[in-house]
Amino acid sequence: MSAFYFFYGITFVLVCMVAVCVSVCTYLVSHRTSYLTVSAFFFFDMLESAIVFLDEYQGRKMMTDILSDQFPMTHPIVKLVLSIGIMTSMWVFALAIVNKTSRLHVLVPCIAFSAFEAMSLVLQPDSIKQLAFYALRSLFMFVAFGMIFVCYRKSKPLARKSFYARYGRFLIVMAVLTVFVLIEDVRVLGLGIGRIEAIDYLYFAHGRNIPENIMSVVAAIYTVRRASQILSLRFSAPPTTSAASAKQVAEVRFSAFCDQHDISAREREVLEHLLDGQDNRAIANDLFISVGTVKSHVHTIFRKCGVSSRSELLQSFWAG
Repeated sequence: MSAFYFFYGITFVLVCMVAVCVSVCTYLVSHRTSYLTVSAFFFFDMLESAIVFLDEYQGRKMMTDILSDQFPMTHPIVKLVLSIGIMTSMWVFALAIVNKTSRLHVLVPCIAFSAFEAMSLVLQPDSIKQLAFYALRSLFMFVAFGMIFVCYRKSKPLARKSFYARYGRFLIVMAVLTVFVLIEDVRVLGLGIGRIEAIDYLYFAHGRNIPENIMSVVAAIYTVRRASQILSLRFSAPPTTSAASAKQVAEVRFSAFCDQHDISAREREVLEHLLDGQDNRAIANDLFISVGTVKSHVHTIFRKCGVSSRSELLQSFWAG
C-alpha cells in the first residue's frame, strides 16, 4: 500500500474522530440531541473505516481474492451492526430536521432497513451479497431525502425559505453524492468494472467507496461549521451544577437560536417575552413601546424563523 493511500485512510479516520468530538462538545454546551445523533453517525462511520484499515494491516485483504470473481466480505456481523448504526443515526437526524420525533417514525423504517440488510448477507456470490448490502444503504438514503422533500413541499412558504437557508444546499450536495455512491457500488461490485486499474489502487479501493468517503467529509465540514456557531458563544459566568444549570442551558439555546436566525438586539427582547407567553400589550408595556411596534417586531421574528404562529415559534425554539 503506497504512502498516499495509507495517509488517506488515517486522515479519514481522524476527520470522523474530530466530527465525533465536536458534536459531543456541542451537545454538552447546547443540549441539542441532534448533535448526539450526528456524533453516533460519525462514530460508526469511523469504526467501519477502521475495520477496513485493520484488514489491510493484518493482511486479510488478499490481492488474489480481489482479482478473482469472489469479493470476500470480512467481519459480516460487525459490518451489519455498524451499517445499522450509521443508517439509523442518519434517519433520526433526517427526522429531527423536519420535526418528526415519534417512535413510530423512527422504529418502523429502521427495523425494515435492518431486516433487509441482514437478509442481504445470505446472498451468493459474495459480489452480489456486497452489492445488495451497500446498495440498500444508498436506497435508504434516498428514502430519507424523499421524506425530507415531501415535508418541505407541505410546509408553508416562510418555513420553506428558512429551511432551505439552513439545509438546502447541504442536502442537495449529499443527494448528488449518494447517486455517485450507488454508481460506484454498481460499477465495482455489480459490473466488475475497474479490474484493469492500477493494482495498488484496486487493493486500496476494495472495501471502500470513495464517493461515500467524500460524502462523510462534506458532512463533517458542515457539522463542524454549524457547531462552531454554538461553541463560539461565551458564558457570562462559568457553568455550575446548581439549580441554575437549566437556566444556563436555556440561555445558550436562546443565544444560538437568535444567532442562527439573525435576530436583532431589539427583536431578541421581544422574542424573550414571546417565549415567556406574554401577549403583545404586555410586551409593549414592559418594553415601553407601542403595540403596533410589537406587532411589527413579531412579524419580523416569524418571517426570520420561518413560522406563522407562536406555537410554531416555541416548537422551532425547543426542537433538537
